[in-house]
Amino acid sequence: MSFIAEKPIKSTRKRHICAGCDKWIEIGESAVNWCGINDGGFNSVNYHPECRQAEVQYNNEVIDAVWDEWTCLHDADSEDWPWIKDNHPLVYQRMIMTREQWAARS
Repeated sequence: MSFIAEKPIKSTRKRHICAGCDKWIEIGESAVNWCGINDGGFNSVNYHPECRQAEVQYNNEVIDAVWDEWTCLHDADSEDWPWIKDNHPLVYQRMIMTREQWAARS
């Protein structure tokens, strides 16, 4: 990977799907935008801030990944879910719900 950038977004202007938990980031919620070039193509995704933090920590501490082996949080092995539950309970709650359940929680 030759280019990586992250920037915080204070308030989203439209709905996005979080690349970490695969749930909606609603209009007005904060987010983290990640963009970079990998596999020869440009990618840009958005995360809930908590999901980005959990994904980075998961890759660094649990699977000891390098960028070429990066695992998205929603692709984490089921045996690693207890680690997510213990270390990032809000992210875990998002991950065990469907998009519709998470969106209807309010």
